[in-house]
Amino acid sequence: MHLMMDLPSDAELIAQVRDADEAVAHRAFSALFNAYWVDLCEWAYYFTRERETAQELVADVLANIWHRRRDWAPQGTVRTYLYGAVRTQMRYQARNAGRRAALTEAFHASEDMPGLGTFGVETQTAAEVADLRVRLDHAMARLSGRARAALVYRFYDGLDYREIAQRLDATEKAARLLVERSFRSLRRFVTKLG
Repeated sequence: MHLMMDLPSDAELIAQVRDADEAVAHRAFSALFNAYWVDLCEWAYYFTRERETAQELVADVLANIWHRRRDWAPQGTVRTYLYGAVRTQMRYQARNAGRRAALTEAFHASEDMPGLGTFGVETQTAAEVADLRVRLDHAMARLSGRARAALVYRFYDGLDYREIAQRLDATEKAARLLVERSFRSLRRFVTKLG
């Protein structure tokens, strides 16, 4: 595990990530990111055999923690929670993306948690991650409430379009279009803010 000596105890780390003081939360989240990013990516890569896919899976899990940090209360250790969350994200991706059939096969073939080896991930600095987070937060704020809800349901809660449609009282097709349009808008806003 990278930089584990810099981490406080799990209870302290969770409390700091949840802290209302943005600076405290940011420092704790950066420490969490730096300590677990490479190992989680290595572990995901073991199953996906695709560097970009592994990074996306881990980034989704960490982004979800950041966006829901005030309510983040993992049971057990932070390490166990993170590996479990990445595992859940892999299952979600394997189930919902036909192009990832190989991921499903590789994932179910082994229950190991290697987390070791040479992955060579090019990590972003904490400042780059913080900058992206700020831009994303600003871009999300520019979206309508319905657009924001659709993106949160899809990308943070992992709901399928049928479930999103039920929550938004819309048709499945309308939910899909709303997610796609909202994502394009979000991408435009993030780019403009960059």
